[in-house]
Parts: sequence; C-alpha cells; structure tokens
Amino acid sequence: MTESILTIRELHTKLKSITNKVQHGQRFIVFRHKEALFRIEPLAKTWGKKYTLADLDRIQFSDKDKSLSKKIDSVLSSV
Repeated sequence: MTESILTIRELHTKLKSITNKVQHGQRFIVFRHKEALFRIEPLAKTWGKKYTLADLDRIQFSDKDKSLSKKIDSVLSSV
C-alpha cells in the first residue's frame, strides 16, 4: 500500500479517521513546514494462529505420535 502525506494540522483534525485507515494498512508520512517528521504505519502483522499455554495442555504426549516434536515447535515458535 502506498504512503500518504499529512500535515500536523490534518493529523490533529482527522486523528480518528487516520487511525481507522492505519488499522486497515494505510501508511502516512507527517510533515511540518515541508519537513518530514515521522511515519505512521500499522504494526507488523504476525501470520498464523496464536497459541496459548492452554493449547499446550491439550496436546497428548505419547511415543506413538511421530509429529509431536513438530507440534511443540509450532506452538512454541508462535509465542
């Protein structure tokens, strides 16, 4: 997505609208007197499922499960 340019005044007057746009992926560069001050952008999205400690409790530990190690790595890598 492209970056849009804002002035400090626009940021103050349209903060709610800008916040909504940022939540949907829009990025902004904020200027004051023709000088770029800072960028507003969404935080990096983490892809995939988020796991909790409760998810670990649901995993059944047994020697028969050949993919147990992969399941544990998957859960722990997303924490």
